Amino acid sequence: MASSRPLAIIGTRDGTAKSYFGPSDTIVISGGRANGVAVGQACFVRRLLSPDRSIARAATVLHTAGWVRIVEAARDRSVAAVAGVCGHLQRGDVLETLRWPAPLAVSRPGEPDYDNSGPVMFGLAGRSLIAENAYFVLGLGDAHGVCPSQRLIMFRHTLNGLRAVTELGQAIAVAAPPSQQQLA
Repeated sequence: MASSRPLAIIGTRDGTAKSYFGPSDTIVISGGRANGVAVGQACFVRRLLSPDRSIARAATVLHTAGWVRIVEAARDRSVAAVAGVCGHLQRGDVLETLRWPAPLAVSRPGEPDYDNSGPVMFGLAGRSLIAENAYFVLGLGDAHGVCPSQRLIMFRHTLNGLRAVTELGQAIAVAAPPSQQQLA
């Protein structure tokens, strides 16, 4: 999409006053053919999420809320059908051309290095409880040697930190930006 401002969800096709959208909705997008939008084009729908201020002020996560397919494109507006969701889409979410990421070739298991550890900062939408198949931000990044596809051991120190640990599970790093946070 060729536009200086990101395209965003601005409402529903029928003018219904809705703020949240799901799989059966058809939504109006803030740009059209003049912005490079074409019928049949697929787009991710994304938003920046900030966790609870008590966790980490500077950290934000680019959340993929779902994906849409353009079904009509006028000069300055378009209409999209919701093709898939990861929770819900909402008014103001922005569109980005859909390019599925390449599958990760997950690293082989190795020996855990309990001395080279970092905290789990928060889950998506500021969640403090992390469940299986959930994304979260870790307080380590590429500066600490973490790279995409790396296996990570989730653990908790026990016995008042006397080097005994309880392993809680495994995670796979899916991104390692040059900051101090990453998605795992």
